Amino acid sequence: MKTVFRTILLMIFLLASACVRREPAGVITVRGPISPESMGTTLVHEHILVDFIGADSTGPQRWNREEVIEKALPFMEEAMFLGLQTFVDATPPWLGRDPELLRMLAGMTGLNILTPTGLYGSFGNRYVPRAASGLSAEELATGWIAEYRNGIGETGIRPGFIKIAVDTAAILSPMHEKIVRAAAITHLSTGMVIMS
Repeated sequence: MKTVFRTILLMIFLLASACVRREPAGVITVRGPISPESMGTTLVHEHILVDFIGADSTGPQRWNREEVIEKALPFMEEAMFLGLQTFVDATPPWLGRDPELLRMLAGMTGLNILTPTGLYGSFGNRYVPRAASGLSAEELATGWIAEYRNGIGETGIRPGFIKIAVDTAAILSPMHEKIVRAAAITHLSTGMVIMS
């Protein structure tokens, strides 16, 4: 009962936090901020690539960016021909997120492309790195907020939203509760939208 009550309080906190915005309005793309009015026709949950090998094995060493571009570019150009202006790539860290690849595609197409911060806990935490299990929600959020403020790694590319996923159990596991709390903390600090 105590866990259910805590989960309900957490959900109320998340709903209330949606009304708070700490940063100036704007949309952060892989090439920099744009106004919301510039988004135009938007695909809101897409993936250029996803790597299902697991968090502790994935990384850009597993794919060839030129081959990915060769496969993805025709589809993106066709979507643009049909009116697409913004592409939200919902691939989170540790599941194949490659902000540099997305910036290359944005430069080639002129599309507004967004990339996230966050963690994908579904499927038994397969896509959560081992090191994250020892971190608190506040420590996870600190990393996500740092990506928002300073960019992802050495790329200078900032995330435009928070992508999380948790299993659909009635009661959140301790790891999934941390992920949800970290997303709420990050949202309150940055104003980034949470996609779950």
